[in-house]
Formats: sequence, C-alpha cells, structure tokens
Amino acid sequence: KWEQGDYQGAIDDYGKAIQLNPQYDDAYCYRGIVKSDQGDSYAAILDFNLAIALNPKFDIAYRHRGIANLEHGRTQLAFADFNKAIDINPASSQNYAARGHAHFHNSQLPSALADYRQALQLDPGGPVYYRYFVYNIRAKMGEEADARADLLLQLNQIPPGTGDEWPRTIGKFLTDQIPENLLITAADVSGDETKTRQQR
Repeated sequence: KWEQGDYQGAIDDYGKAIQLNPQYDDAYCYRGIVKSDQGDSYAAILDFNLAIALNPKFDIAYRHRGIANLEHGRTQLAFADFNKAIDINPASSQNYAARGHAHFHNSQLPSALADYRQALQLDPGGPVYYRYFVYNIRAKMGEEADARADLLLQLNQIPPGTGDEWPRTIGKFLTDQIPENLLITAADVSGDETKTRQQR
C-alpha cells in the first residue's frame, strides 16, 4: 500500500502487524518511515526508537531516525545516528549517502564528498542522485570543470533505458549535451508521468 501511495493504509497495516506481534521491529521501523514520508517526523522518531529498542543492530532504523532528526535541526543527534548505522552496516551505500547529505546540509563539503564517493564505491549502480551530489559538491568547491567531465563519464556508464530518464536528462543539460528547451520539454513529460503514476 505504501508504494501505491496509500500511506494511511500502510500505517494501519503495520499497526495490525504490531498488535499481532509487539516485538516486530521491522513493523515499527517501516511504519516510522511512512509517517516520516507523510511529514510526521516526531511520530516517526517514536517508532524508530521502538524499533531500535527491540533491535539495537537495526541500521535502517538508525539511518531514518537520523534523517528525521536532521529535519528538526538536531544535527548532533543526526550524526550520531548516521555514524551508528555505518558502524553496524558499513556495506550500506545508503548509510553513507545519508551522512553525506547531513555533511552537505552542514556545509562540510569535503566530508560530504567523501561519503558520497564511498556510497558510489559500494554501489556503482546506485541512485543517480549520488552522482549529482558529487557533481554539486565539487562545483561548490571550485572544481566545476572537472566535476562536469566526471559527471558525463558517470552518466555514460549507465545503461540506457534503466531507471528514471529524468535525472539523466538533467545530467545531459549540466554537461551541455542538450539545450534548455529540451530540458523544459523533458520536465513536462516527467511531470505528466509522475501524475499518471500517482493516479494509478
């Protein structure tokens, strides 16, 4: 239900699962993620706390609690959660990307760059936005020309027809492969496709 956009239905289902098994740590964690997606970060943190209490090695719960803490300006708590998630599961690219975003949010650009590069090293075929953060961070650090060349190389390594084409289109614009009018057209198409998915 969550993937279909039925957030309340997903919350209700996780609640029923918890009633059947109050020790179900996954249910608390994923209910928290749904609540966070709905904008109810405070309630989400309570669920993440419960998931962690039941399973102190639950790196996903730490990561998402860190994201929620960051949204509320609790930077130190967020970093503590991200560091714990990485300590538990250093093989997760998502844990490094989450901490990298926190570093970026905190204007700690070298640390942000290191974390996003580690995320890409762990998952070379991971989300395209990892590559855009590397580009954006390097551009802010005064390395825009090299960053553009690196982004172009990264984009060319992604097989065509895999995943969302919209991020790749942005990359093509940033690297001067397409003009602005084609970017605008692609944005309209991407927006229409998003609306269609939401209406299904």
